[in-house]
Amino acid sequence: MASGVLSPLAVGFLLMALTYSGMRISGAHYNPAITFIMLLQNKITRDEFPLYVVAQVVGAAFAAAISGFLLTAVAGMDMSMRTNHTMAALVAEFVGAFALAYVFLNVTLPARAAGNMYYGAAIGLMVTALSVTLGEVSGAVFNPAVALGMAISGKIAWGDVWLYVVATFLGAGAASTVFTLLEAQED
Repeated sequence: MASGVLSPLAVGFLLMALTYSGMRISGAHYNPAITFIMLLQNKITRDEFPLYVVAQVVGAAFAAAISGFLLTAVAGMDMSMRTNHTMAALVAEFVGAFALAYVFLNVTLPARAAGNMYYGAAIGLMVTALSVTLGEVSGAVFNPAVALGMAISGKIAWGDVWLYVVATFLGAGAASTVFTLLEAQED
């Protein structure tokens, strides 16, 4: 099992592979914050938004339960996260969500990016870089569904979930605004 310095690399590579495999099916929305920016960009409807989020939360809860079982049963590891500095974690999650959402938008939406084959690599590598740089501060979650899944499996405190939801949606929303403003400059 990947641990220590290999964990961010494993997560980034997994997300890269899932992004490539899921783009044509769902737009590779594995994160409610990404689905939120696609709603803001009018790429999905308001009726589709809750369906995506329910699927994301169920998937995250299932993944958290399975990974929690495997890590404790096989490796005897306690993967519980403790958020010790709320403001630093909020800032880290905001910055991480902003960066991830901004990259997602730039490699998937503009006409100049149509047909590119680097979108999955860019998204996966961004998550890897964010995990390495911000993981010690906030746990590098950047996904409200993952935060809920972690809380369900007891890996984070329920009282900390709000931090991951608020910071991530604010960061993604800010990225959507910046993307829209900069794209308007391109036209």
